[in-house]
Amino acid sequence: MITISVLNLEIVKANGLYEDELLVENKFLLSAIVKVEKEKMADGGYINYETLAEILNAEMQTTERLLEAIAKNILNKINETWKFLSYSKVSIQKVNPAFEGYKVGAVVVEMEK
Repeated sequence: MITISVLNLEIVKANGLYEDELLVENKFLLSAIVKVEKEKMADGGYINYETLAEILNAEMQTTERLLEAIAKNILNKINETWKFLSYSKVSIQKVNPAFEGYKVGAVVVEMEK
């Protein structure tokens, strides 16, 4: 099994479910981990790291506000792009979210297939 990853792609934008979250930019860290069997790579299949990063960025730039929906869209796009994957996982971290009364380092949404 071969594992290929793009870790902690940093995106700064105003995004969130609540109107207040759209008033201030937040830092998001996006990661994707994919696995493929060696035999499928030998058949000419490969994973382009840059394309993987482009998928993360493109889906994060949409108007979707719910991180769970963004993670699902990223996962679907990855699996459409490379149909031979054995496993894929997406992680979105919202760094220092504005929680009233709490100091939180990050909230994380992870999804895998």
